[in-house]
Amino acid sequence: MKNPFAFAVIALVSLSACHAKQAIAPQSDVSAVSSGNDVRAARAFPPKAIHIGPGGNEFFLWKLRSLQDCPSRATIPVPGSTNPGGPERPALGACPDDIAFVIETQNRGVDDPQLSCRLSSSWQTGGLTVLNDQTFLLQTQEDAIRQEVLAKQVKNTAGQVLAAEDLVTLLNDAKCDTNPNCQLNQDKKALDAATTQQTAAKTQQQGDQQALDAELQQPTAEQDPNKIAQLRADIASLTTKIQSLQRRIDLFNGQIADITNAPGQVASNGLTDAINTFESDETTRNAISNTSQNLLTQIKNTVDFYDFADNLTVDFGVDAEGRPSIDIQNWNFQIPDANGNPVGPDGEYSFSTSDGSITGATYTELGGTYEFDVHGPDGIYHFKVSRTRYGACDGLAHFQGDIIFYPSSDPHTTNPRRGAAVMDEQVQSTAAGSGR
Repeated sequence: MKNPFAFAVIALVSLSACHAKQAIAPQSDVSAVSSGNDVRAARAFPPKAIHIGPGGNEFFLWKLRSLQDCPSRATIPVPGSTNPGGPERPALGACPDDIAFVIETQNRGVDDPQLSCRLSSSWQTGGLTVLNDQTFLLQTQEDAIRQEVLAKQVKNTAGQVLAAEDLVTLLNDAKCDTNPNCQLNQDKKALDAATTQQTAAKTQQQGDQQALDAELQQPTAEQDPNKIAQLRADIASLTTKIQSLQRRIDLFNGQIADITNAPGQVASNGLTDAINTFESDETTRNAISNTSQNLLTQIKNTVDFYDFADNLTVDFGVDAEGRPSIDIQNWNFQIPDANGNPVGPDGEYSFSTSDGSITGATYTELGGTYEFDVHGPDGIYHFKVSRTRYGACDGLAHFQGDIIFYPSSDPHTTNPRRGAAVMDEQVQSTAAGSGR
């Protein structure tokens, strides 16, 4: 499973009191790659269609903090500090400590050759980028094992082909030495109970049938029609019950056979090492996912995160006249308050260069940089995002850059809110089949 919140490196943006309309070009790719500081200048990306689906787009604004909340804001120069009468420091602004924390949480370990595009048991020391790469590598290895297992055509008693996940489950179901309540023992107990119930139902049915036969042997005038009707109804009901119990018995017999046969099937097909690796990878990937989620939660508590935009998608392309085309679908502009409640414009909004709700779109091949304005429900959002992580393990497109928000209430502000945008193509993992 891909880490759905893979932040790219975020550059320490200018936090001066006055900001020009143009966003600062992100320098993240210089910091994120290990092949030298000239990689950004040397790499050009011809325009092509790129789809970034739900979970791949992460937008946020830096929280506005006072000097009291963030003393490090005092280290940021403003024109008025050297030019009496010049603009003074805004009462609220982004905090350098917040930015440094997000950068460190994301980038920790990216330059460690032991963690760069290779599986490592030291993944705990890495930030979100490292964890995302480790997840991709584990997914790749698991997908290869899935194909290896499917190629063996291992089948259960019902003739269904078993996937790697199925074999792992069956092997674990048989581990009764360390778990007396294992699935195999549960199935055996359930089989015994169903068999006992069926035997009792058959005995009762035989008694009812004998009573019915005896009643029917009586002279017609002496027969009790109500008794006969009740006995026939009871016999029919017991027949249904016996059939239902037989299906359960067959099910448990099949499950017990599948669990019992699995170790031999794995061994005879030469899959022991592959299945052990697959199970270990799944365990590690789940642990990485939990760690990533914890780090992301810390980041979300540090910034104003558009946390309700689960369906947000972004498409980059080129129109018929060779101009950049951009489509943003299903952006929810609400941000959680201190209690986690959504605050801001309700609903999902969509924007496009084709209808004029996105304007000023440009694309620069050098660096793969898109710049555009989104005319949102509460103001204009100026984006400038560039390709990052040129050497990413997954080989997919990754963008990162600045957001500058000019609110409708003050569109000409000299102190707009700043934030960041992260856009990552998602890895598509092989779907797990199941024969159980």
